[in-house]
Amino acid sequence: MKKLTVLVIVILMLVGCSSPKSPNITDDTDTEVYSVYLAPLFVHRPLRGTEVWEGTASSPAVTILLDEIQPDFLRMPIYWSHVEKYPGVYIWPSNYDLDVEYLRSKNILPILTVKMAPDWARSNPNLCGRPDDISDYANFVAKVAERYPGDIIIEIWNEPDVPDGYGEADYYGCWGDLSDPNFGGDYYRQVLDASYPLIKQANPKAYVLAGALMLNCFTCDMANYIKGWADSPNYDGISFHHYTWYPTTSSLPEAITYLAQFTNKDLWLTETAVVANVCSTVQEQRSVYWANLVRNDYRLTGVSWFFLQPSQWRCVDLLYPDWSKKPVYKEWMP
Repeated sequence: MKKLTVLVIVILMLVGCSSPKSPNITDDTDTEVYSVYLAPLFVHRPLRGTEVWEGTASSPAVTILLDEIQPDFLRMPIYWSHVEKYPGVYIWPSNYDLDVEYLRSKNILPILTVKMAPDWARSNPNLCGRPDDISDYANFVAKVAERYPGDIIIEIWNEPDVPDGYGEADYYGCWGDLSDPNFGGDYYRQVLDASYPLIKQANPKAYVLAGALMLNCFTCDMANYIKGWADSPNYDGISFHHYTWYPTTSSLPEAITYLAQFTNKDLWLTETAVVANVCSTVQEQRSVYWANLVRNDYRLTGVSWFFLQPSQWRCVDLLYPDWSKKPVYKEWMP
């Protein structure tokens, strides 16, 4: 009987340790938190997410989909240029509030990517350009944290490691400076150092993601760029983007290993998909890629498929242009 009792206790202890641990965004101490790994008995499952257009998370068409796929988090943009069109005057689009309220009602963690400076805050003609005064951006992200108290993830810009003048300026970050040996890494560190304390003061439960890295700065030295800010204490995790271009083999494991050399903080893959010029050629490959990504132990805190709604960018979305569901969508079903 004693042997049986001991065996039962051991089993209960193992079961109690089997669930992966979500990022601790409610603890305002500086204790580092990681997922629980008990391989080979248990496999780490990253948090799953996807992304939607600005102000659409609470729309009827999207809520139906979110109810079906039940993501752990949802990434969506907050456009600084749409809120603070004039210095110190904040007019919040009602959909922002509705979106956060809806997501919280469904226990979906919002990731708010705060980007796009208003005209008055930048001399660069592009929306993605650097703010002339870093404190203007820091004050705004603090306002975001204050408006949405409680558990929230705030991502500091989108793909700031893209050089100015590249591609579609509204979508990329374009803070990269090719004339700078570290490509603007020092500037990004200044943004983190100015923003993080204000965010935490406004909302101690906020979790701050740095990076949002495209990881392709063309002629720059990416290592020098990341070294410019990775040792800053003023962020909680690093986010990055990685796409597999069909029919090449995914280099995601190498990207994870590369980033891990700069930090021991959480790694979030906030954009990923299988990319192809011909949509019909990769539907099965997309399903396999996503299934492997969420079931294998890549030691990522979160992974996010780009994109939920039809975006018509290289067929990466979970839905066809007519909103019918692609095969990879079925991999999301609980």
